[in-house]
Amino acid sequence: MGRQRTTSRLEWMDITFFCNRKNMDMVFDGSRIAKLRASFVLEKNAQQLVYQWLKSLHFSDGHASNISRLVNLEECILYEMKSHDCHVFMQTLIPLAYRDLLSKGIWNTLMEISHFFRDICSKLRASFVLEKNAQQLVYQWLKSLHFSDGHASNISRLVNLEECILYEMKSHDCHVFMQTLIPLAYRDLLSKGIWNTLMEISHFFRDICSSKLQTNHIKQLEMISSRQYANLR
Repeated sequence: MGRQRTTSRLEWMDITFFCNRKNMDMVFDGSRIAKLRASFVLEKNAQQLVYQWLKSLHFSDGHASNISRLVNLEECILYEMKSHDCHVFMQTLIPLAYRDLLSKGIWNTLMEISHFFRDICSKLRASFVLEKNAQQLVYQWLKSLHFSDGHASNISRLVNLEECILYEMKSHDCHVFMQTLIPLAYRDLLSKGIWNTLMEISHFFRDICSSKLQTNHIKQLEMISSRQYANLR
């Protein structure tokens, strides 16, 4: 029990040292660690306002007309949502539902996430989306790869050439794909700007998974990740 308590305290000290959001620090009072309410978490009465608003919505037939019937006001949840309901909620309703209930910075972030989902679901092909024949080239290349035993030796067997997907990837496979294979797979298939962004993302994942990570390096990675997201929009 004493070892668990010591470990928890050390983890708390690490979080306090690395996290630059002081309002989200955990508080250690000598016997237990308490986590403060995050700034983006709504109080119960504010949550009820959101779900009452969702309950009152009326859409034209065929456009999320079912959402109001999915609201449980007692538990403040949406249940049995289908794919289209989720799309409408993420792309349209989130900015409206939380506009007057959250701080400006948090609401702006939610709005950007909402617009991101709207953009990637747009019928217009984004500049980073490959044509079918280019996708097949990527997966044919992945199918032909041969690694030494113990280093992603399984990836070639996870390729489905007909559907152009990788299935049943394990954690280590994902790490190798994100940190090593992405820059190689897409180098000659995407524009230079988008490929450079993907390469930075790949290096970003490699760096945050490194066994040694400096605090000043974390701040640098935060700046890089924001730029990467902006470049892909």
